[in-house]
Amino acid sequence: MFPSWQQPKRERRQHASAAKGDWGLRARLGRIGWLGLLAALVPTAALMAQDEAPAADGDAATEAAPLPDALPYAATLEPIPDENATAALTGASNLLKLQSSPPSGPVGLVRRALADRDRLYGALGALSYYGGQVHIMVDGLDLDDAGLIDRLTARQSKDPVKVSIKIDLGPSYKFKTVRLTDMQGSDQLPLVIDRKPLGLDPGKPALSATILSAEGAMVSQMNDQGYPLAKVPSRDAVVD
Repeated sequence: MFPSWQQPKRERRQHASAAKGDWGLRARLGRIGWLGLLAALVPTAALMAQDEAPAADGDAATEAAPLPDALPYAATLEPIPDENATAALTGASNLLKLQSSPPSGPVGLVRRALADRDRLYGALGALSYYGGQVHIMVDGLDLDDAGLIDRLTARQSKDPVKVSIKIDLGPSYKFKTVRLTDMQGSDQLPLVIDRKPLGLDPGKPALSATILSAEGAMVSQMNDQGYPLAKVPSRDAVVD
């Protein structure tokens, strides 16, 4: 089961409440999917924080005492040819970070792995690797294998369960063209936006942090030109 992954869509929009001086940001990106757009529009910190609470995957970073039915495991991340991506993905993975706090039984381990997969996809999007793939093997079986929980339940070995995480980054998605428009879709704005400090140059990686920083810079410029309530209420990402 892969609860949150959907087939890529050609376009996705997010809207926020409008106010005086609201302008839209329309970005045309090379080869971007639905999940990648979602990651691009949500702060990286929020992506890394999701599923952190026990309610999300049954874990807590610190526990008062070991669980009586705790299932120890040893997780490894296969080498990735990008040091920055390796650091970010390692930091996003609870499977890696919480090995000293094993979950409760086979169901707990599978739940942790499923939540981890979602977190890793979010981290990939934040890094502009929107077409990346995450593969998790638990005790030699794919995470989606229907017999995984039964296999773990019947397991006799006292050794930690081996968990392997393999990530294929895929291509880094980049900006192609960026249009700044008003809410009616016109690019004839009543003010001048200096694009140089926005960092949305064609060919640059479409990082979520870059998009968020650009929005902040745009709002600041609008404020300076007499629009104190200015916002960027919508973003459209379109695939060529």
